Amino acid sequence: MPTWEDLFELIRSTPNVRFRDIRKAFLDTAQTYNELWIAGKLDEGLYRQKGTRWQQVIATIIIARTGAVLTGGEIEGLTSTHRPDMALFRDDGVPLLVGEAKMAGTRAHATPSGVRRPERGGSVDLEKRLKEVKYTSVDLKLRYGGTQIGEWQEWIRSSLPHFYSFWAFLIVGRDRPERILGRMRSLREYYHDGIGVCMFRFEDDKYIAYEGPEFDEFDVDVAIDEIITLI
Repeated sequence: MPTWEDLFELIRSTPNVRFRDIRKAFLDTAQTYNELWIAGKLDEGLYRQKGTRWQQVIATIIIARTGAVLTGGEIEGLTSTHRPDMALFRDDGVPLLVGEAKMAGTRAHATPSGVRRPERGGSVDLEKRLKEVKYTSVDLKLRYGGTQIGEWQEWIRSSLPHFYSFWAFLIVGRDRPERILGRMRSLREYYHDGIGVCMFRFEDDKYIAYEGPEFDEFDVDVAIDEIITLI
């Protein structure tokens, strides 16, 4: 059974690793844990760590290629304290880069106690998650980039910290990939510096990534390359 540690070791051992190099291994590992969860054989606490695992995949790729020290922890915004998944600070303590990673969607399953639960699409709670990352980005940029905004999109692009988000969506049921991509497009245009999306479905007993020009627009490797350029 492929484990997350196997995946992290693959990332660390692949020269100049890119997400596309390990995407299949990522999906295979995610599927393995989902199969155990569906069968009621995986502790709920371990399953709920899938979002953390997605964040670790992105961070491990960046660390493997740059040697940068990415941290979590608290960062003060203008009005609130935030706990982003990833952050890189300048020597003067100002955050240069902040990143969030979100993974959503599950198939119908039984809990370890035998209770059946319906499938939950990747777009469930999407609006709530979008509001969270929009607010985090703006509140941090207001503190470190200043409150003299001027032209909004120019201010978003020029203000620190540079803000990136990475999303992994399992598409099931009534999910509409084009609607999710539309939300991602607006998020990138008005709130974030860059976005990477991995969208996948369950087909022929395995997880398969969506591909095509509309998905290339949010290529995970493009967002990672931009971060590496900043570092």
